[in-house]
Amino acid sequence: GRSPVHSDWQGDRNVLSAMADADVVLVNGEGTIHSDRPAARRLVSVADHCASIGKPAVLLNASWFSNGAELVEMARRFAIVSVRESESERQLGDAGLTCRRMADLALHEEIEASGSRSGMGVTDSVLAENALQLDLFRRRHEAEMINLFYGHDGIAGMRFFLRLYGARQALGDPVRLARAVRAALASYRSQVLTDDGILALIGRLELLLTGRFHAAIFALASLTPLLAVESNTPKISATLKDAGVAPWRVRQDADFDDELLRKARRWTGDEAANIRDFLSDNRARQTQLFKDIAALAA
Repeated sequence: GRSPVHSDWQGDRNVLSAMADADVVLVNGEGTIHSDRPAARRLVSVADHCASIGKPAVLLNASWFSNGAELVEMARRFAIVSVRESESERQLGDAGLTCRRMADLALHEEIEASGSRSGMGVTDSVLAENALQLDLFRRRHEAEMINLFYGHDGIAGMRFFLRLYGARQALGDPVRLARAVRAALASYRSQVLTDDGILALIGRLELLLTGRFHAAIFALASLTPLLAVESNTPKISATLKDAGVAPWRVRQDADFDDELLRKARRWTGDEAANIRDFLSDNRARQTQLFKDIAALAA
């Protein structure tokens, strides 16, 4: 059984029944658990429910930022807490909760890099303003759009991309609205059919510019040089720091000058070696996590 991140699992009889039948319950935290938001509380509250029915629960693949003491206390009831980067580990440690640290589970699978790289790709961002900045930069430099989303068809699909670029908030600003509609149309048209197709696109690029955490993860996995715009939490900068990537590769906005673009097209110093060590170490940590979860379920 499974429950999507923003669903009310507590009111879903099928999910509650699956929890009761399960040997162990997994909570995939990803980027949701921050700022004491309601979605964060819904995920962390799984630990209390599982404790009440005598089932072990595991919080894994999580980032944890700016949450209060109440969520920390709820999280203590997980049998295992695993976070994706050192800043989340630090914040939980400061709150007195011991956790494991390993990179996002998407790094567990290897991505084969292309033998020859070419071109510059640009994604959007979870933040509408950064997404618009990145789209302007992409058009100005005639770069390729790298869209992490696929399967959004018809009117509902177009609405999805309009929301992504903040079209509703721009209704009173004709210039901004036109930019949002133009970017949404480009995103809608750039969808590829499969996740493997997206990974192949990133793996053959000479340079990726992104405001998306998972695009940065896929760049690391394929050793694709990148420049990143920070997300709504410091998960991108913290992960790249853990990977031994130079701090200048993370920006607060999409202001990339020509000199920076030239510099960023190649890994510098020990970056590539650091990333290889990072990938190897994290795959070993993740394999051990899977074994420990299996032991809980035994």
